[in-house]
Amino acid sequence: MSVNDELESFYEEFALAIETRDPDRLSRLYTDDAVFLRNGAAPVMGNEQIGQLFQGPPSTKKTTFEVGKVLEDGDLIIDFGMILQDGDHVSLFVGVYRRQADGSLKMAVDVPMRASVSL
Repeated sequence: MSVNDELESFYEEFALAIETRDPDRLSRLYTDDAVFLRNGAAPVMGNEQIGQLFQGPPSTKKTTFEVGKVLEDGDLIIDFGMILQDGDHVSLFVGVYRRQADGSLKMAVDVPMRASVSL
């Protein structure tokens, strides 16, 4: 399986966790020491705290993620991708993933960026 295929599978699970607003499901996709950075707000540290950001009623919009430019170096993978809602590009993101001992990927750094620019 290619890294792009792995990321696409990861993003399917990630989108489901966001859509259902399931903080536990979302937390499991981040490393224990993950960092969530967003413009104008303090960093959120740790997978449980990041999961809590996404509590609430289920989303009315379908969120998906598009793999962008991928850089890979050993156990670290960086993706400069796009976030879509109902098929429309709404944001860019930078995701840094760390390969786990079992071979799976978990997000270590998540940086969504509001932007109307495409990659």
